[in-house]
Amino acid sequence: MLVFVGWYGRGNCGDEAFKDVHEMLFPTQEKVWVDDRADMSSVPKSAIYVLGGGDVVSDFYIHKIPPDQKFFMYGVGLASREQRDYVASMRDRLLGVWVRNSEDATALAAAGVPARFTPDIVFQLGEAVGTCDTSRLPRSGDRKMLLVFPSNNGPEAAARQRDLGAYHYYEFMIAEMAKTLDYIGKYYDIMFVPLSSNENDNDIVWALRTSSLMKNKNNVTIMDRRLTPIEVAALTSKANMVMSMKFHGLIFALLAARPFVNIGLTRKTQLLCEDNDLQHLCVPRHSFSYDRVLRCLKDAEAPDALAAVTDASARLRASAKSEGSLFARQVETVLREVGP
Repeated sequence: MLVFVGWYGRGNCGDEAFKDVHEMLFPTQEKVWVDDRADMSSVPKSAIYVLGGGDVVSDFYIHKIPPDQKFFMYGVGLASREQRDYVASMRDRLLGVWVRNSEDATALAAAGVPARFTPDIVFQLGEAVGTCDTSRLPRSGDRKMLLVFPSNNGPEAAARQRDLGAYHYYEFMIAEMAKTLDYIGKYYDIMFVPLSSNENDNDIVWALRTSSLMKNKNNVTIMDRRLTPIEVAALTSKANMVMSMKFHGLIFALLAARPFVNIGLTRKTQLLCEDNDLQHLCVPRHSFSYDRVLRCLKDAEAPDALAAVTDASARLRASAKSEGSLFARQVETVLREVGP
């Protein structure tokens, strides 16, 4: 049995996409996906544990793995050097490590951790997108389409933590985004696609609040039903442009080789763009404004931006597939050693 530990079953499209990758890599193996709420009493001693993918390097997740059990990390993100040090402290328990930032992989390897770089593992879903049933997806009209992946994580965190400065900044962002999309709506149909629907990151709230402030809503659609990760990827491939506040919104854009504007909110979105020479498509954190976004959109509309995104897409998909195959072979080797 393979036990994947992460943020599963929480209404997050990016994390659920990891499950599609695991199914593809291990089609015949018995698999379970667990989070911090799971009852582990029925998991056999012979199970092989995999931490990931995603930002799961903390005791919040690792305490679900028996302390005497070695495990793999696959497709994990590190939010800080402290997390990198935490991984290094567990080097004797690690069977193999794949992190989604090359700088972290190099530093961990130097610290004696068997670490490799892999692009986000969702890049392996390209072939599945081509066979997706698109009957549930909206039909595109005659105008260009801008797909917007909103995020309500920041405002909800600011409210919980009573951080008034952050709260008011996000209020400004919502008003400024409404003004920006009103202008963009002259040239594009706009579709909001929420990727998260859990209590700490209910993205449709951002979409509803932003659209409520827009003067022209005739060309605005909010996807109010949950799509599968493969459906989101297929929908993204039909867009002309993507604007994303979410890490996996950028992954879906790159997977589909669609130009994008990154509304940078986190380290991981900034690093993804920097590592692929796409930083000119980023609006850095705490710098959102009408003028800044429109300048970035103009850059994203340029032919050389599409060429750069297309090249990055091909490279990332090939690398993720190669590292995924290596990971699967190493897991299969350990499974044979453990036996039934």
